Amino acid sequence: MKPSNTSLRPFALKTASFAVIITVVFGALSMVINLAFLDLAAKSCPPRVEATFFAALMSVYNLGVQLAENVGARLYDVVGYEWLVYIAAGMTALTWVLMPLVKFDRIDAKVREEATADAAAAAS
Repeated sequence: MKPSNTSLRPFALKTASFAVIITVVFGALSMVINLAFLDLAAKSCPPRVEATFFAALMSVYNLGVQLAENVGARLYDVVGYEWLVYIAAGMTALTWVLMPLVKFDRIDAKVREEATADAAAAAS
């Protein structure tokens, strides 16, 4: 069954193969972003509680995904596609407001200290 032209128009899709290419590219980019997020979480967790920290992180992440899918589906029914795009852009912009709360300098310093301690232990 060939998709209708109107369902593909918002994304400027011309063919089904172009849709597959977009899915593969954005899927790969999504994995890179997810790995960077997990790397940041691994660097910031306290020593000897990595498994607990990871389990808590994945629980919060999975809860967020489920909430986003359900709220997004309900908003789509209420406000439609165009407003849903504006809402998603606003939520993405909101993350930039929260970025100063992440202490990247402290995380980098901790990683450098651990690397120095590991190198000193290996040298002796």
